[in-house]
Amino acid sequence: MYFGYILYVCSSVLMLINVECVAAKENKMIRPKVSSSYCIEKFSCGGNHTNSCYCDSLCETMGDCCKGFKTNKTLVNIPAKTQYSCYKIPKVSVRNAFGALVVSACPENWNDDESRTLCEHGKERVEINNTYVSSGGIIFKNLFCAFCSGVLPSVYSFRTLQVCTNDSLDEELKKVERCNDLYNKNAQIDSIRTCPLNVKKVCTISTTDDLSKNCTDGYYGLVYDSFGNMYKNIYCGLCNNISENDLSCEKDKVNAGDPYVFTILINSTNTSSNGDTQMYATVTALVISIVSLVITLVVYGLFPALMNLPGKITFFLALTLLLAQLLFLISSETEQIPWLCIAVAVLVHFFFTAAFCWMNVIAFDLWMTFSNRKFDCGDKMKFCYYNVYTWSVPAIIVSIGVILNFSEKTGSLNPQYGKKECWIFSENAKLLLFIGPLALFKLFDVVAFSCTVYYIRKAKREASFATEGKGNVCLFFINLKLSLIMGLTWTFAFLAKYTNNDILWYMFIIFNALQGFFICVCFVCTKQVFNQVRKSFTNNLHVQSNDTKSSSV
Repeated sequence: MYFGYILYVCSSVLMLINVECVAAKENKMIRPKVSSSYCIEKFSCGGNHTNSCYCDSLCETMGDCCKGFKTNKTLVNIPAKTQYSCYKIPKVSVRNAFGALVVSACPENWNDDESRTLCEHGKERVEINNTYVSSGGIIFKNLFCAFCSGVLPSVYSFRTLQVCTNDSLDEELKKVERCNDLYNKNAQIDSIRTCPLNVKKVCTISTTDDLSKNCTDGYYGLVYDSFGNMYKNIYCGLCNNISENDLSCEKDKVNAGDPYVFTILINSTNTSSNGDTQMYATVTALVISIVSLVITLVVYGLFPALMNLPGKITFFLALTLLLAQLLFLISSETEQIPWLCIAVAVLVHFFFTAAFCWMNVIAFDLWMTFSNRKFDCGDKMKFCYYNVYTWSVPAIIVSIGVILNFSEKTGSLNPQYGKKECWIFSENAKLLLFIGPLALFKLFDVVAFSCTVYYIRKAKREASFATEGKGNVCLFFINLKLSLIMGLTWTFAFLAKYTNNDILWYMFIIFNALQGFFICVCFVCTKQVFNQVRKSFTNNLHVQSNDTKSSSV
């Protein structure tokens, strides 16, 4: 009953998403014309102008302001436009079409050739950990670029900067010079200002003077042709021999939407230079996990004898994790449909949180079982209580996120579902609505299992209990193995986020994305399941044999 109903619901939801994604690829509205109200709004400060144009303190200097931008105040110590370059920074997750805007040159009137050389001709590979961010949020390629631009505190002399950038010098000397104060990793990541890496800003064919002038000096609003090539505005597209009907403010889906790396659940910025490898690892692990979860659900659905209270808990854990991982895997395919991207982000948030709650239930149920505490209610009522917890807690958390997402003046607590990926964009909201609850869930699991281990050891001193509870002990160690695997994978995430260690990120991706595989091994590859399969197979053979005899008679 459970299996058939749930399979119907899941297939209906996935079919709806698939229909919308196919429609997105075929429907012209997914690539709206540049003259449409959608694109006009996208080119203004009041619309969703992400990576189309800008409405920040630098747009006047860079000449890439959206329509309707109004200057708030006079900016001080802003480097000239000629000092900026657009870099593809290895340790920052920016789509292939976009890089980060970085000050990489000294002012033209700067006279110190030594510092100019160190700024402009130093190491060309820009790494986010070695950049400097001014109080105004501008990223500088290195300390010398900040020095010649006059934004460093006066206590840092040129000699001090030479000490701070010399890898061969003693760390204690660098501490004396307060070198570490020059680098603020969080400020660096938060201050990233995107810029197009390959955008066409001039005409390549002979055209009228007005069209050429509108291309070079006209408003800024990125448009794309059907091959994904980027142009500064519609006029640059037209004077590059692209018809207006082939131009859109949205990029073709075939050139975008790579699967997400699993690390974005914890860390919005992919801090690894091996983004493609991590993506392949994520997809491979998720496919294995999803197949394993389907096998688990089918097995439990086909054999009612497995659907006792622990079996039902396992079933719904597998179900919620399957939906969470499956939606996460296909979420990048919904990017071009804003409302669907937001909906998928909310559902991924809900089902991952629900999976954590079912793990809580496993931990609690084992704790109560081995502590020998009896409930007045039976298993049926107990399962109802478990359902209330596992569905209401995620619903409350996600409802808060949705309310904040569509409320005005929520600031950094606005999750911004679907802003960059189909997931939570704001780091503060992610901490409040996902990472924080996750830490509490895992803390409860550790406490519950610690108490259960205590009662297991106590029970070993009671021979009668040890004999009678042999089956429960086996069940406990199966669940213990699963709980440790799930708990430790998220520990890898916390450690990787804190240390920015690639090995820990890979461990998090592989072990956490393979959770469904571990569930299948722990709950399906057991003697109880094998006996059920063998019994069913034997009964079928017996029935077929009787049918054959009856027909022969």
